Amino acid sequence: MPAKVIVFANSRNSAHQIAAELSRALRQSRWPVHLHIGILGSAERERVETAMKREQFGVCVATSTLEIGIDIGDVDAIALSEPPSRIGAFLQRIGRGNRRTDRCRVVALYDTDDDRALLEALLRCAQNGRLDDLHEYDRPSVRFQQVLSLAWRGVRTDKSLTLRNLTDRAATPTMPKLLPI
Repeated sequence: MPAKVIVFANSRNSAHQIAAELSRALRQSRWPVHLHIGILGSAERERVETAMKREQFGVCVATSTLEIGIDIGDVDAIALSEPPSRIGAFLQRIGRGNRRTDRCRVVALYDTDDDRALLEALLRCAQNGRLDDLHEYDRPSVRFQQVLSLAWRGVRTDKSLTLRNLTDRAATPTMPKLLPI
């Protein structure tokens, strides 16, 4: 039986509900249940991350907040409470499991035949190397960070960032050129 598990949910409400049900079901066991969602304060998220990293046993119910980048130590199994909507999210979620070996334990749950078909399609696409073509949304915070990075590079290289050259430096095929003010 796995010692550490991440249960991925697609929404905060689902994550809350699953964590509450698991907490009741596992109350008398050695598996503490943790919740990791974006709306939590940073201190609480860090507490959960530390607990999952240091404790021998644990279940962490999470949204996409744990898909990438956060070190919570070795995870023995991944449970998908619902199918994610993108291949990238599917790969990120299952990729969190069992990094110590080449085998990843994944349990994927579904309610409907459509959910099952989606999970099977995600798996086929992942096995065949087919990835999402487009990002589903624009992230203004990422754009802002990129502008700051360009400005900092300009300071370090004596090539100041101006409104006039920002368009040329930051525009990509998926990002329209900025209009002059």
